[in-house]
Amino acid sequence: MAVGVLDKHFNYNGGINWDEQAHRELLATLREHLLCYGGFTFGESKRVEWALNEILLCGRELETVGESSRSAGEAINILVCRVVDWINAHPNEIKIGNDDEGYVGHF
Repeated sequence: MAVGVLDKHFNYNGGINWDEQAHRELLATLREHLLCYGGFTFGESKRVEWALNEILLCGRELETVGESSRSAGEAINILVCRVVDWINAHPNEIKIGNDDEGYVGHF
């Protein structure tokens, strides 16, 4: 879900209206799950780390300058691939939220 929101925001919306505070939780969720996952090679983990930082830096440029020359598209593609790998390794759904009707799925 987190990478899907970022994908739509950058690849379909051009990063318009990026708000670091609003997107901080998405990046934190991806960091929490992907950077700690032991199933990636060292190189894959470094690319995930780069991608998360690149998205943040791209968003900050968008906020301050109104445009960015950074490669958010490449960063999103890296995260999409690694999230698919993570989901394949963790096929059981996880509950998000505290209520009984919260979204059940993958982060």
